[in-house]
Parts: sequence; C-alpha cells; structure tokens
Amino acid sequence: MKCTFRCRQGAASLFVLLMGTLLILLTLSLLTRQLTEQQAVRSFENRLQAHYLTESGMDLALWQLSEWTDRAVETFLENESYDSWSSALLADHVRHEVIFQLHQINAYRNAPLQQIFEDDPTPHALRMLAEASIDEKEIVITVQGNYGNARVAQRAVVELPVIVDGLLNESVAEGLHVKTMILRSRSQVLATWP
Repeated sequence: MKCTFRCRQGAASLFVLLMGTLLILLTLSLLTRQLTEQQAVRSFENRLQAHYLTESGMDLALWQLSEWTDRAVETFLENESYDSWSSALLADHVRHEVIFQLHQINAYRNAPLQQIFEDDPTPHALRMLAEASIDEKEIVITVQGNYGNARVAQRAVVELPVIVDGLLNESVAEGLHVKTMILRSRSQVLATWP
C-alpha cells in the first residue's frame, strides 16, 4: 500500500499536534517551577523578616527588664543600709519594682504591636509575654514576630538580682554583694500564638 499525499499530510499534522502539546506541557512545567521558586523565596524572606522582628522584640523586652532591675537595685542600695541587707528585702523590692511592672510587656500578648514599619505593606505584628516563676527568682519572656505568613518565636529566661555572700571574682572583695540580672538562656521555640 502506497502512502498518498493525504496520508503524509495527516502524519505531519499529527506530528505538529504532538510537538505543540509537548511544547505547551514543557512551558507549563517551567512556569509552575518558576512560580514555586518565587513562593519559596517570598516565604524565606518573610521568615527572615519575622526572625529579625522577633529578635528586635526580645531585645526590647530584655532592655526594659534591665532598666527596671537596674532601677530596683539602685533604689535598694540608696534606701537600705549595708547592715540591713537581706535576700528577702531585695526580693520584695524587686517584686514591687520589676514583677509588678510585667503587665506593661504583657499588654502586647493579646493586642500585638501591628504594622510597626509603616512603609511596609506586608502585614506584620509583634507579641510579647513575660511571666515570673513561682518563686519570683526568674522571668520567662516569650516573643513572637509575625511577618506575612511566617511566624518566629523566641523564649528567654532571666535571673533577677539577688544578694550573694562571698567572693564574686578577684576584683570584688568578700562580703555581701548584689548580683544583677543575668540572661540564663535565649532560644528559638515553636510559635505560641496563631
């Protein structure tokens, strides 16, 4: 059987149709890959922004705690004579000067700071929570930054000032000393709030 002009024309049409379909599939595949890569880059950028937002929020909360504890120690040292120093007296002073102020940080727990960067149209927010331990010797701070769809949270544990008896280091004489606020740990944790 001899293939006529119509038979060849039909085979060529089928070949062109298959090649066109293959080109369309290849184009769609490349387009899908490009869109997926753009989403991955945007997601990474949002996570990085959320990380830096969280770092800034934690620095802000730690700075505020440091200010309060420094002021509490200063007023304690000004108002109490060395002979009357006691851990209970300092703890009571720190409770009034620091722990009773934690509500200022906790104001951003359920009402987060929104759109901190006014020029940035991407939705972003910062939440903070500061809680004293049961014995009121430590404060646990949790900060979460949201940027776009990304959420990053950090937790820090801070030891409050205490009176210690003995040699702190070679440059400080023996006796009673006030050990200032100490950052015990700071780490990234799973996001706490939605």
